Amino acid sequence: MTTKQNAEEWTVVAEPRATIIMTDVDDEWEGYYEGVAIIHNDTTDEDYEYLNFRDSSGDPYQISASWDLKRAYENIPVGTYSKFRLVGTKPSKKGNDVKLYKVFTRN
Repeated sequence: MTTKQNAEEWTVVAEPRATIIMTDVDDEWEGYYEGVAIIHNDTTDEDYEYLNFRDSSGDPYQISASWDLKRAYENIPVGTYSKFRLVGTKPSKKGNDVKLYKVFTRN
């Protein structure tokens, strides 16, 4: 391998992703959907699902797959440009409010 190797010869298989955090009603985010990732926590021996995206600049992002988001994105093909908006919250028995989302796709 030489230091002059071309970027086209490489395929990215892992990279850090910024986390999308929705805090206020009407917060929204848009980008290209890249699919689901499972992240395993060895300490608690639990799996967490995240939805992966890229913004229009190509930067990678992720958001925790809440019930609303997971259900919506099960029917959205990878590569689709989409937008989601936080439309409300409802109390949860676990302590954290459940976030409610509206999801859009662009044709």
